[in-house]
Amino acid sequence: MTRFDAQKPTSVSICEYVESLHIRLNCDEAIYTAALIYIDRVVSKHPSFLVTSRNVNRFASSRLHHFRLFLTCVMIADKFLIDNCLRSSDYGSVEKLKDCEMNALEHELLTLIDFDLYIAKEKYESYSRKLTAFSVREIHRAIRRACRPAHLLFNDQTAVGE
Repeated sequence: MTRFDAQKPTSVSICEYVESLHIRLNCDEAIYTAALIYIDRVVSKHPSFLVTSRNVNRFASSRLHHFRLFLTCVMIADKFLIDNCLRSSDYGSVEKLKDCEMNALEHELLTLIDFDLYIAKEKYESYSRKLTAFSVREIHRAIRRACRPAHLLFNDQTAVGE
């Protein structure tokens, strides 16, 4: 169990969580891209530190493990990339964590990635393209769900407008 593991699981998906984070913290998209790069750094430097839904379920951990790790990566990216960034307490309030816990998460994450915060332009652009492609696919899925044929939206066989 790591400091990133939480006690109680949540039914919120990671996509819902990121959307909520964006609404509450209003970070630039570059911050989220950098956060994902930092998560990949943790995994590449520590192969036993798996961040997958299988890993979470297998060890009866919480989905909040993903969220605390992601939140910490977002906080570190914000502090590194933005001159006028939010405070640790602003990030901690998202998960109802005290300043001392956010500071401990920050220190642990920085230690896991050997304080390596620099991101090469090519790496950033590659991740950014992949995230854009993923976002477009998700938007298309949502549109397809919203634009189902009318007969699938109603229990009876009447067409819309009849």
